[in-house]
Order: sequence, then C-alpha cells, then structure tokens
Amino acid sequence: MTNTKILSVFAIVAVAAMMGVSSIAPAYAAQKVVDDRTEFHSEFSFVGTTCGITSVFTVQQWSVDFIKIWSNEHYKIHSETVVIVTDDNDGDAVVLNIESVFNQQGNFSNNPQSIQYNEEGLCADGTTFSSVHVGSTLHRDGTQTDHHIGLF
Repeated sequence: MTNTKILSVFAIVAVAAMMGVSSIAPAYAAQKVVDDRTEFHSEFSFVGTTCGITSVFTVQQWSVDFIKIWSNEHYKIHSETVVIVTDDNDGDAVVLNIESVFNQQGNFSNNPQSIQYNEEGLCADGTTFSSVHVGSTLHRDGTQTDHHIGLF
C-alpha cells in the first residue's frame, strides 16, 4: 500500500471511531437540571452626596443573574450588576460605573466550593471610591481559605 492509501484508511477508521465514541459519550455526561437566567433593569432617584457632589441623582442599574445545577451535584451561581449615576441638574454622569460580580460554584456534596465577590466604583473624575475582592474556598478536605483585598 502506498502512504496515501494508508493515510486514507487511517482517516476513515479514526472518523468511525470518533462517531462511535460520540454516540456513547452523552450517556456519561452530567445533565443540566436547572438553567435559569434573569435580566433586570431599574431606575430610581435619590438626594445625597456621591463622588464629592451633592445633588439629586438618577441611578440606572442593569443586572444579569443565572443559576445552573447539574445532575452530578455541580452548580454555578453568578450575578453581574452595573450601575450608572447621573446628576439631575446637568445630566452629566457622576459615577461612570459601579460594577459588582458575585460568583459561587462547586459541588454540593463533595466540595470544593468557591465564593467570590468583586466590586469597583469609578467616579467621572477618575477616582475610585470602592474597590474590593472578597472570596472563600472550601477545599475537598474541609479546610477553608478566605481572602480579602481592598476596601469599601
């Protein structure tokens, strides 16, 4: 046989083997039993001081949350929120962004489990008024590691 024929036979056998494996693989894969997603938008006003400015402000908030749980007891909970604050007197953005992200994932019965929360607030003048990272990991052996960076 020539090299070309051997290569062709090898390719046909490899494709057939992959097709056979792919038809069996889903039986062993975990199935999603919960897959919920929620999007949220709100707007409200308040009187106060933020980023060194005292005024009446309008706050716009957008959130996306989801929870996923698989048949093998793995799970993931995730939430992202973005907030923009504008000064009602002139319509200018005072707070360009308050972004917060919460993430928790793991295995209900067998660990590990990880929880993390990050937040950062940025004023229009470039100053940061909150920046934090908080987290915790519950390891498979039952020990826990906590961490915290930044301040509110």
